[in-house]
Amino acid sequence: MLNSLNEQLESLFGANKAISPWKEVAGLPLFLKSLYTFYETNILGVECIILESIGNPPRIEQLEKHLTLIASKTTKNLVVYHNSISPHRLKMYLVKRIPFIIGTQHIFLPFLGLKMTNPHQEIQQSTPSFSPITQCIYLMFFYDDSLVANATSIAQKIGISIMSASRALNVLSGHGLLSFEWTGPLNRSKIYRRIERSEYLSKGLQLLRSPFERIVYSNTNIDEEPVAGLEALSQLSTLNPPLYRVRAVSSKRLSELQVQLTQDPGAFPSDEITEIQLWRYDPRLFSTQGRVDSVSLHASLKEESDERVGQALKTILL
Repeated sequence: MLNSLNEQLESLFGANKAISPWKEVAGLPLFLKSLYTFYETNILGVECIILESIGNPPRIEQLEKHLTLIASKTTKNLVVYHNSISPHRLKMYLVKRIPFIIGTQHIFLPFLGLKMTNPHQEIQQSTPSFSPITQCIYLMFFYDDSLVANATSIAQKIGISIMSASRALNVLSGHGLLSFEWTGPLNRSKIYRRIERSEYLSKGLQLLRSPFERIVYSNTNIDEEPVAGLEALSQLSTLNPPLYRVRAVSSKRLSELQVQLTQDPGAFPSDEITEIQLWRYDPRLFSTQGRVDSVSLHASLKEESDERVGQALKTILL
């Protein structure tokens, strides 16, 4: 990421831009360091801190709060970086006057009086991804080689409506991941089965989304929940574990646990804090050996900019 960003800044502003990890990042709360990678550089004579999201970017209102908190820790100008974003998010950044650099096509740096758009290039659209229900059913077929099912049986297994199951199965079939045959007295029922495992995985990986919506923090011990994130990856590779515990729970499960959330995880020692990923589906459905499943883990970390994480992820699906 660092080399790529450096090349983009050189392309935009000329000269050889010195860019490096932000040295004062240690002074930030733990939860911010888990959400962003921070760099420092000089743009047209102005010192800047560049933030790149780790995984899915936070909601706009969350980002605004994060920027306010970070701004209280530094006098440097803050700039949000993405390689690409949706047209809607770009519009909201402009409305909220959030400084940004989007690849080499779109720049808004109000502290420099700079706004630039390349008219010959469109904003890159995000790759279509599965809905949570579709992803859940995708995983069901991945982990059960012998699964042959219709919408009714799928709906019963994961507690959704038959219509929702039918829509998800049609999506998977439309992407060539499932084959089906008509059955029943009037040939009105579709029975689905998965294509060959390796092809199913390679095609599906491109469509998987991060399973978690957001991250919260607690100093309550919930070690019985599935290990997730960098902690799970460290258990499956040579990667060093994070300083804090990472667990995955669904929003429904979180309310059942009645844990005490903290707005300032930095107020506690790192070994007392648990990062809680709030998943769009119940991670316990596919967890093994106390960890989230490998495919979901891969999806949750695939946007991580650390090359060591990328290398470790390549090994967990072999």
